[in-house]
Amino acid sequence: MRRFLSGDEAFAEGVRLARPHVVSAYPITPQTVVVERLSEMVEDGSLAAEYVHVESEHSALACALGRIKDDGLVPWGEHRLGND
Repeated sequence: MRRFLSGDEAFAEGVRLARPHVVSAYPITPQTVVVERLSEMVEDGSLAAEYVHVESEHSALACALGRIKDDGLVPWGEHRLGND
């Protein structure tokens, strides 16, 4: 099926295809459309991720880094720390 996607929607689709575990989102122009699409994907089940609405860019990064630490993940892949 073909469909027209704006640049923001295509970006959100790329995120969905990357299958993140968590989306820490701070909706602010110009990326508001991306955040809206990601929240819709989480809600309709097409993106199996935890959606966390945060209050700033800094808290979005802190949320993502905290999730990496909690899950024992390294930022560049799903390799568990200490399980070499």
